[in-house]
Amino acid sequence: MQDIAVSLIIPVWRDSVALAALLQQLSVLPWSLAEVIVVDGEHNLHNEQLCRHYRARYLVSERGRGRQLNTAARQASGNWLWFVHADSVLLPQALPNLQQVASGSARAGYFRFRFQPPHRYWHRWLEAAIALRVCLSMMVYGDQALFVQRTAFHQAGGFAEQPLFEEVALVQALRASGGLRCAGDGVLVATRRWDSDGWLRRTLSNRMLATAHLLGISAATLHRWYTSGRACKEQANE
Repeated sequence: MQDIAVSLIIPVWRDSVALAALLQQLSVLPWSLAEVIVVDGEHNLHNEQLCRHYRARYLVSERGRGRQLNTAARQASGNWLWFVHADSVLLPQALPNLQQVASGSARAGYFRFRFQPPHRYWHRWLEAAIALRVCLSMMVYGDQALFVQRTAFHQAGGFAEQPLFEEVALVQALRASGGLRCAGDGVLVATRRWDSDGWLRRTLSNRMLATAHLLGISAATLHRWYTSGRACKEQANE
């Protein structure tokens, strides 16, 4: 079996509460990672102190998830890169499942989409719908905790440095060069945005944006639509 050294990369921007929870999780999980890298979209003293406390590397990059992730990937020491959102929950089986995929012929992988508890009926419905979408299109997004060989990541060009859908071109390139493998369960997705926006509105908005991106509308335009829609919702709630 090849040596599998995993650099776990966490992008943040004003996410101190979520980051603290994730780093605390990592401190008690029975894992051996090559390193944990936190890459911040602006210098944040509290985040830096958290990283020092939990022995994670702290980097600062120009803001933008794609830019931040590429910055960390360039400095990572592991031969596998694992990209995890700060508000995720990692289960004990996550790293063993990743290692099982990485020990085979796959060059990249992802985890099954699962919501964090407490669960509601629509959580299970949406999980099943996303599983069907992945099965039909093999398109996965960042909340499914992508992981990839470092060499394959750089050969594929890394993340697009744009405001939305930064992972799409990378996933497409990895799929074309050998496919992605599902690592099963291991990562739980936060429900806060679905709870805030309403699950139906959030789901329809995500699909609309993804379809528009597929049709060639620029990520910058889609980002304007997305942020203006959130601003209107916040004003309506005031």
